[in-house]
Order: sequence, then C-alpha cells, then structure tokens
Amino acid sequence: MRAWPALADSDFDGWRLRFANGYTRRANSITPLGVSRLGLEDKVATCERLYAERGLPTIFRLTPFAPAALDDLLARRGYHLGDEVEVRSRAFEPGAPLLPQQAVGIVREHALDPWLEIFEALSSAAPGNRAAHRAVLKMVPGIRRLLALRVGRAPVACGMSVLVDGLLGLFDLVTAPEQRNRGYGSEMLRCALRWGERAGAQEAYLQVLVRNETARRIYERAGFDVQYLYHYREKH
Repeated sequence: MRAWPALADSDFDGWRLRFANGYTRRANSITPLGVSRLGLEDKVATCERLYAERGLPTIFRLTPFAPAALDDLLARRGYHLGDEVEVRSRAFEPGAPLLPQQAVGIVREHALDPWLEIFEALSSAAPGNRAAHRAVLKMVPGIRRLLALRVGRAPVACGMSVLVDGLLGLFDLVTAPEQRNRGYGSEMLRCALRWGERAGAQEAYLQVLVRNETARRIYERAGFDVQYLYHYREKH
C-alpha cells in the first residue's frame, strides 16, 4: 500500500479508504486492516456513500485481515466477486535462486512520461487513464525505477520496481501479447531483482492474479512463495 500510493486516503475505524480517480482497484478500494468498533452494516453503508460522492464504485479488497463476516455481508448486499490475487515474496539471501538470462534484449531505465507511453502500448491501457496513472507514480516513495526491455528499437516488456525500507515491490510487469513465451518477462524480472539486491533490498514482493498461470510459474522459478491471498468485492 505504501509503494503503490493513492492520491488520497483515510482511516475509518480500522479500514483504509483509498481514492485515486479510479485508476486501479488497489488504489480505489477499502482494505479492512484493524479491529472494528462500529457495526459492519453501518460501516459498509458509509463507505458506499463516500465513494459515490467521488463518482467511484465501492470496491472492497479482502485480505486475511478482514472480518470473517464481511465477505458474506457484501455478497448479500449485491457485491460481485472479483479476481483472486496472490501476494508472493522472496528474501535476498545467499543461494536464493535468480532466473538465468533467457532473452536477448536491453533493459533500460526510463523517465516517467516515455515509460507511460510504453506501458500503454504494451498493456493496451486506455490513454484516458494516463493522468491518474502518472499522478499515482509521481507519489511513489523511496526509489522508483521504470524499466523497459527493447529488442532492436522496439519495447517488448516493461515493469516498475520500488524500494522502500528494504522491501522491493514489483509492479506493472507487462509483456506485449505477441511477444510472450520468449523469455522477455523473465528477463525483466531478473534485472529488477539484480538491481534490488545490489541496492540492499532484504526482500522482494509482487502480486499476481491466480488465473495467470504463466506468470505464477515464472515467479515460482524465481523463488517467490505465496504469503497470502486476497480478493475483491465490487458493487457498481
């Protein structure tokens, strides 16, 4: 949550409410983190009002820290079940596996605006999201690296790494659809991990959709273990 900031957030009786003009569910959702004193029904209703006031859908990000009864309550209120996500991590320890170099290409760091253009081209992201995406990335704390892998002059993969307090977060790891299964994603990951290790990171982490079997296999080979899962509940 620190490495991928929202443009505004607040604490509400143990729940973190985050707002980022609609860019990514992670930065525009409610994450229950602490013990609640208020009734769940009233708290959910208040969240719905606060998000409606900003023209945003109400989205809950439910981790193992959420109250056990909340998931069923949201389902009864008409919230649809969203993607399930794995949070994986690996320590930087002697002997920990690093992926071997698998792809021919050059990984370079980019400034924010050129990197956003690459990300949009590779991920088919809507250009209308660029302003919100840019605002989020400008608020990233610590050391931020925006990377792209080029083969010849064409970018074929990109990603972002963020180092905060010894933790290396990996985000927006994307390979062009027509360039997948050629080792480019693995090479992006390898370069990001090598930099993090040299920069003194103690641990790396990332998030991956459970249904993304290809990416999960890559992360397993790189030594990333599942720490916990979370899923979304969203009401339009």
